[in-house]
Amino acid sequence: FEKLEPEFMDIRARDALGRRMHMEEPTSPNGIRLENANGSVTTDPSKITRPTLMLYGEAAGNQGYMQGGWNRLDFFGQLSTVDKSYVLIPGGGDYAHLQDCRARVFAATVNFLQAA
Repeated sequence: FEKLEPEFMDIRARDALGRRMHMEEPTSPNGIRLENANGSVTTDPSKITRPTLMLYGEAAGNQGYMQGGWNRLDFFGQLSTVDKSYVLIPGGGDYAHLQDCRARVFAATVNFLQAA
């Protein structure tokens, strides 16, 4: 529940999603738990040559588990593609695609894909 920032979503939706995640996540055969168990693989942004959309809710980086070795804007600046977009969504957190600002997330994604 602490990952679903309450200030960015309807409390009923937050509670329902949290309960569902609590039921499903332990039985998931892949995803972040497996990735964490195997250790992170460092990505070299200069080797990324495809169109790239980096999209975040404004508060996403505030979560303790979101603190990585890269500053996101530095990483973005070193991408080896001119077809890239960095979008910071106001009023959202780590789950911006499920939170009140989700229409902005969807619009930014569609706009990027249409332009690419």
